[in-house]
Amino acid sequence: MFADILAIISCKGLKRFGWFMAGIFLIHDGIGIQPFGCHTLFLTALFISLWYHKELKIAWKNFPFKWIIIVILIIHVLVVQFDERSYPPLTYISRVYNNFVPRFFSLFLGYALIDYKRSWGRYVKPMAIIFLVMTVYGFITFLLQGNPIDDLVLTSFNQDKGIWSDVQSRGYRVFSTLSNPIVYSYVMFIAFSYIYIEKKWLTKKTYYLLLVLTSLNAFLANSRTGIVAGAILIAVYAVFEYKVSLRMLGFGVSLLLVIMILYNNVSFVKDAMDSVVDIFTTGGENTGGSDVELKQDQLNAALMYFAQHPYFGNGFYYFVDVLAPRDMQGDLVGLEGYGYQLLLEEGIFMIIAVITLFACIILYFFKRLKVKQISSMGIAWTVSFVFYLLTAGANGGIFIKGMLFIGMALRYTQLMMPHTKQQERTSPKITNN
Repeated sequence: MFADILAIISCKGLKRFGWFMAGIFLIHDGIGIQPFGCHTLFLTALFISLWYHKELKIAWKNFPFKWIIIVILIIHVLVVQFDERSYPPLTYISRVYNNFVPRFFSLFLGYALIDYKRSWGRYVKPMAIIFLVMTVYGFITFLLQGNPIDDLVLTSFNQDKGIWSDVQSRGYRVFSTLSNPIVYSYVMFIAFSYIYIEKKWLTKKTYYLLLVLTSLNAFLANSRTGIVAGAILIAVYAVFEYKVSLRMLGFGVSLLLVIMILYNNVSFVKDAMDSVVDIFTTGGENTGGSDVELKQDQLNAALMYFAQHPYFGNGFYYFVDVLAPRDMQGDLVGLEGYGYQLLLEEGIFMIIAVITLFACIILYFFKRLKVKQISSMGIAWTVSFVFYLLTAGANGGIFIKGMLFIGMALRYTQLMMPHTKQQERTSPKITNN
């Protein structure tokens, strides 16, 4: 972790991108220095690197959502300020920092990673290597029916293995170098879509190998939410990029045939698809995990606590620190959905600010659909990401992964529009590293 932090700070351009993304996707987020996790430290290192290499000022100047990010930071401070629980000064600061930086400031840092038009293409190969490592190791853990790296990290830092270590009712659920199979499933759909639009930068063998491995790992994670969010991602991209053309229709029919063959011949695919269908038909009554009735109970509870402190909520981690110990076996266990978290912990002003941010992002991409593929994928990533947050919540570092890709897409679409040619650079001079 320390070696990666030093590399991120000292390098720039392609090398910095590789070190940073390797840290975010390959280093387990259970590692850290309390009260900061390693992924938050990697984001901090990237910020320091941008400042050290004199890129920060120009990147911030060109960033299109400065005002809403500043507003969200102010609301974070107020959420802690109006929290009725008392904190020492360092805890006060860390609660603002640990919620703002990984969730919302990562959007800007992802944006700042793309310094030139050519950066987007040059960064594809490092991401391909990272996704290859993740998917190969993911498949190995499926064969082992266990995750040695996750076990090592959690026993070293928490003295106990995680809830995903054992084979559960739905079988072993793959999560590779991440810490959560639900997050991993959706991240694999992001990886699949990213590789799909970058065919020209990869060899044919690498391209098709990664498409197969990412799609396989997405299903090996066996997450209903991840699969549905991934399906939404693909569908939204198809609508905006292809306008549901004959080509896309043919692709859809072919994909359907492949899925039908897999459903009838591969047991884990059948189990995953049955689980997804069950959540829509019975509310999840026939499958383990959260069901619709449970989510309704959680919504009612969140609304009740929201009514007590509607403006700035009950404070960050109120569920974990206060409610969970009281309700270890009740309906609030595993309170899922970012919307519930906003209602319970952060209040109406944060809700308005978050809705405004994501609406502005979607509108930004929509106005730049001339930038083929990337703008359509930006909309698809954002819409599916919001769906994921509302259904599965913000655990497992999903905010960082989603926001980084959305931020990179924002910058590239900005650079590709004719009126932003003068904003080509976010660093003082072109370098070859």
